Amino acid sequence: MKRIVLFALIALLTVACAPNTPSVQTRAATPTIPPPTVAPTPTPVPPTATPVPAVPPSPLFDTAWDDRTPFAAGLHPDRQSVLDALPGASVYHLEMTIAPDLTHLTGSEAVRYTNTETESMAEIYFRLFPNILGGESTVSNLKVNGAPAETALSMENSALKVTLARPLSPGKAVVITLNFAVTVPTTEGRNYASFAYLDGILALPHVYPMIAVYDADGWNVEVPPPYGD
Repeated sequence: MKRIVLFALIALLTVACAPNTPSVQTRAATPTIPPPTVAPTPTPVPPTATPVPAVPPSPLFDTAWDDRTPFAAGLHPDRQSVLDALPGASVYHLEMTIAPDLTHLTGSEAVRYTNTETESMAEIYFRLFPNILGGESTVSNLKVNGAPAETALSMENSALKVTLARPLSPGKAVVITLNFAVTVPTTEGRNYASFAYLDGILALPHVYPMIAVYDADGWNVEVPPPYGD
């Protein structure tokens, strides 16, 4: 009996002292999921700017519109700064031929006009003063930036309206070219001899077509009174 108990005790001790083998669990391999494909962000394309037509050069002279040298030559040294204060002033290029009789002349004109106002302009006015000073002035072949333009006379033919193909925005400029012919009066009258050929003297103020004054009242194209001040 003692042998059986001893044998049983040895068997129990043998089981108790046996190494503890851990259990191994098999797991299924987790598939690798690729990251989602992200479409590249398109580079924004800048809007195409509407081309602004360049102001044509003068068809009469090689002098650039912004070249103030011809004006500076006629100014006193102390007054040269005046030119820098008028960046938007109209610039005229003129070529005239006076007939031998001194009472007729023809000419060509190119003027760069800049809209210095705060609103767009649908038309530009020229003054033809010889038509109200006893003489005569006619205009032909008028073009705006090289294209023919519609014109109309008013105020005793002393105001020439030039209708623009598209409104001229503030700060923008156009070049107007034209031909003109003038008959000079030979008698004193409404012109007070300031514009005439009298006593061997030829006076030609405001003989060429010139841009009218524009102010708060619009274009100043009224006929001036027939008396001096």
